[in-house]
Amino acid sequence: MTEDQREMLLQAAIRYARGGRGRIIREQAKVPQQEMAELIGVTTSCLWRWETGRRRPREGAAVRWAQQLMRLELVHTENAA
Repeated sequence: MTEDQREMLLQAAIRYARGGRGRIIREQAKVPQQEMAELIGVTTSCLWRWETGRRRPREGAAVRWAQQLMRLELVHTENAA
């Protein structure tokens, strides 16, 4: 992964945290919070803080979160079509 790609994913994670968009995507995909937290290697309380906008995601876990949310968003969009 290039530095530009990593930065793009980090910015995407921050956007997902704003306004609870990440939580909405996860819930629409019916992915439990605990499962998402395990997938990206953080605690459920850490993920909760991101999803509620209480904390901004940082670095590696944030990139993994953005990647997972983008995948879920893509699958949801394809299934809706």
